[in-house]
Amino acid sequence: PDYGDAAALLEALEQRRSSLQQTREFFQLYGGAVVCFMNGDLGAALRSAQALYKQGFEESTLLRLLAVDCTQRGEYRKAEAMLLRAIELNPYDYDLHFRLGGLYYSILGDRGRALEHLRRSLSLDPLQENSRLIQGIIDKLG
Repeated sequence: PDYGDAAALLEALEQRRSSLQQTREFFQLYGGAVVCFMNGDLGAALRSAQALYKQGFEESTLLRLLAVDCTQRGEYRKAEAMLLRAIELNPYDYDLHFRLGGLYYSILGDRGRALEHLRRSLSLDPLQENSRLIQGIIDKLG
């Protein structure tokens, strides 16, 4: 496995440190989830995510991190699936909609879905730091 991808996931996790429990068990479960994911065992990775959820770590956040990893690996349909599942779990997370809209817009070329998710992101948090970028893309698409 490429541990550079795990490092990217851990870096993203570090940015969210304030909302995470910093226990030994947390990091064991999270590390286990990353290893399972990198080895292609999505089922085991999601089971670890469920265990993390019981500790107060949102499963949608882990799915977001795994989607970022998939995107970096060029596994765009997997990233799409992760983000769709995360939105199922947390439909009011503007960042999930932003990320999925961006994936549809910049990589998958699905204008309709890009517009849907970018509009949803903006409606959930019109003052987010990406609001100008999102509005520009919406204006461009239509």
